[in-house]
Amino acid sequence: MTLQFSLENASDELVKAFKSMAKASGAKLKVQTSPQKNSEQKDSWQNEYKKLIKDYKAGKIKAHKNTKEAFEEAGLL
Repeated sequence: MTLQFSLENASDELVKAFKSMAKASGAKLKVQTSPQKNSEQKDSWQNEYKKLIKDYKAGKIKAHKNTKEAFEEAGLL
């Protein structure tokens, strides 16, 4: 049996649980780490955060008081 899926920021406990489940069912599980190093990923997130704040202050991103308001504006309700 082969199962392919992707998890980001998975805790060690979750990975152990998947390994145990695979072992119990006779399947194999290979865990791959992200090609980005943690410090690179942190820098990437910081850059995204700074860009979002800049766009928000420039009025490109609108904040909503609640999800209902956001969904109504988007035409989803």
